[in-house]
Amino acid sequence: MANAGEAPLKESIMRNAIHTSDIRSFDKLWRQNGGHIKPVRRTGESRYINPAFPESVRTNGRRKAVPAVLLSRLNTLIRLRAAHDLAYSE
Repeated sequence: MANAGEAPLKESIMRNAIHTSDIRSFDKLWRQNGGHIKPVRRTGESRYINPAFPESVRTNGRRKAVPAVLLSRLNTLIRLRAAHDLAYSE
């Protein structure tokens, strides 16, 4: 639930595409949209998995920036969810 003066999460997500470079906020959004993040042993990498995509994305877990392919997939997930959910349409 949003605090007083803040837009609800659904509205803020749908109004604009996600353009974040902060990996922590991206990880939170990824998990909220049904994704899983698994560390790859002994490599320092992370694997981003979502049932909506046939292949996972493997990224450098030490970097703090978000790769463009992950931003693209998250925005695709949000658009797909919005297209199938009447709560997002006006």
